[in-house]
Amino acid sequence: MFFFYSLSLWLAGAVAVYTAVFGVGVYVLISERRTRKFFGKLSFLFKFAKLEKRVESFSRNLHKAFMKYKNRRTLFVTFVYSALVWLVEGLILWVSFLSIGISISIAFCITIVAFTTLIAVLTFLPGGLGSSEAVSVLVFTKLFNLSIAEVMSAAILSRLFGYWVYVLLGAVLLASSKYKGKI
Repeated sequence: MFFFYSLSLWLAGAVAVYTAVFGVGVYVLISERRTRKFFGKLSFLFKFAKLEKRVESFSRNLHKAFMKYKNRRTLFVTFVYSALVWLVEGLILWVSFLSIGISISIAFCITIVAFTTLIAVLTFLPGGLGSSEAVSVLVFTKLFNLSIAEVMSAAILSRLFGYWVYVLLGAVLLASSKYKGKI
């Protein structure tokens, strides 16, 4: 029971942090003046490298890009792509468990992938490397009474095959985008 309570606290905390950061980010990026002011306050980090002019240019370009792509269609398409990737990763995790002889619910695998992704982003590690697997081990060992070796085997298989899904999806999206010649 304590595990579910702490898991829900982690999830609620992660959602609250993401919502707050997203809200502040949108608030800052909507106004060019606020964007410039925000990055101006952060420019003290860049004084040693004399990047202040670049920071100002960056803030102006970031605001312009946000204003250009903030429409609902772009946000909806981005959400659909994210949901699709989480669905595919959940299916890869499910197949990884099946390949080592363990039967787990598909819906649970998809939910855990979404949850571990949220937790992994909070660690600021590239790709959530390690933290995602640690949360997976914790959840699957507590809920399904699996050994750490079984869960890590499935997590490593999932990570290996999941990486290539991103590469292929990125290649398809890049090939089908209208920005082909601008990269």
